Amino acid sequence: MVTWIYSSSTWLWGTLFVGVVVALSCLGLVLTNRLVSVEVRATQNEVTAAAMGLVGVAYAVLLAFIAVAVWENFGEADKLVDNEASYIGDLYRETIGLQPEKAAPIRSDIKKYIDQVTLAEWSAQRVGKVSQAGRPTLVHLQSLIARIEPTTQGQQAIVAELLHTMDLLYDARRSRILAAGSGIPEIVWWIVGFGTALTIGFTYLFGVAKFRMHLVTTGMLGASMSLVIVLIVSLDRPFRGDLSISVEAYNNARGSIAAVDNR
Repeated sequence: MVTWIYSSSTWLWGTLFVGVVVALSCLGLVLTNRLVSVEVRATQNEVTAAAMGLVGVAYAVLLAFIAVAVWENFGEADKLVDNEASYIGDLYRETIGLQPEKAAPIRSDIKKYIDQVTLAEWSAQRVGKVSQAGRPTLVHLQSLIARIEPTTQGQQAIVAELLHTMDLLYDARRSRILAAGSGIPEIVWWIVGFGTALTIGFTYLFGVAKFRMHLVTTGMLGASMSLVIVLIVSLDRPFRGDLSISVEAYNNARGSIAAVDNR
């Protein structure tokens, strides 16, 4: 799948894509009209309608399945980001019960990690790359927590909870990175392309007395199918393009951190 389109406006490339598909669809009909007479095609309208009904339904189901799948994946990626940001905020709040000299370096690393995710890692994700800028900070953060020697049962409970939240944060981070690199396999895009061409091509086999009506119908079919494809492409990469997931969840975590600092 060509991913350079994510650096352009969705409205721009989407409009161009729909326009090109509609133009090619209508051009194909014009050429077919010149090669095969309307009268010849009209004699096969019933057979063509039956065949197109089968092909059209099968392809519509395929497109719908892909569209639903990418929508769900987009929502799942958004949820992963929310989870990671929530664990960051939880980790910061859980340091409240620690002694100031032990809590200070942990809090410093947490703030550093948020900056690394929202700046270095997020900018890399938006261009289709994976950045591990925050990993060393997480490793150092976990070592700080593991070296704490609790002196009371309350502190033991806090350290245990901190380590548990660290595990959840690691999992959420790993899932987010995997989601950033995932996408629809190339073979599926080939099937979508051939299926679109085949479905539109079936409309050429109909013999319609009024050519303009036939042209409008074919163009509308091409437009409707290409619009669905634009939607699929836009949602396929949840961290790229105009519709990408934002860093708002991490900004909310910063607000939670500020509330702890100002308590």
